[in-house]
Amino acid sequence: MSHDRDFLDRVVTATLVAEGEGRWVEYAGGYTDMVAQRGAGVAAMVTKETRPAGRKAAATAKPAAPKRKLSFNERHDLGTLPTRIAEVQSLIADLQSTLGDPGLYQRDPALFEKTSAALASAQSDLSSAENRWLELEIFGKNSSRELGRPESLRTSGAPGCGQGDCRLQPRGGRSLP
Repeated sequence: MSHDRDFLDRVVTATLVAEGEGRWVEYAGGYTDMVAQRGAGVAAMVTKETRPAGRKAAATAKPAAPKRKLSFNERHDLGTLPTRIAEVQSLIADLQSTLGDPGLYQRDPALFEKTSAALASAQSDLSSAENRWLELEIFGKNSSRELGRPESLRTSGAPGCGQGDCRLQPRGGRSLP
């Protein structure tokens, strides 16, 4: 831990700050970046607790919602979407090469229309698949961080994953129990 803020600003890529109640928040950049993102320094996030006295205070407090993890279908989608995206990209490349023929429209206008419609559909499918993958990837990383699991651990794409033998693996590839 260093108290030299200038040094931190020049060296670090992320800053962890204790928010209280056991919560830690990661901010991109050094101390100055953290202050800019929070709107104030380290002591700025002190929460004021104004609870009425007695048992009513405990009764009015809402229970915290449990942290949601990726469902089985979401994990399956996260694992299969990269393959699906590659297939759609390959299909788009094939359709574009077919449409790249300068004489196609003169030879077969119906094939040209059919190929153009298929290309538009494939591009729409690609966009949907990429957006879904990105949504699941971001949610998966956020739920991993909230649950205290390091981001360097991953489950999707692990060897044997999908047959009930999914194990966390670091990016280096060694299995963890």
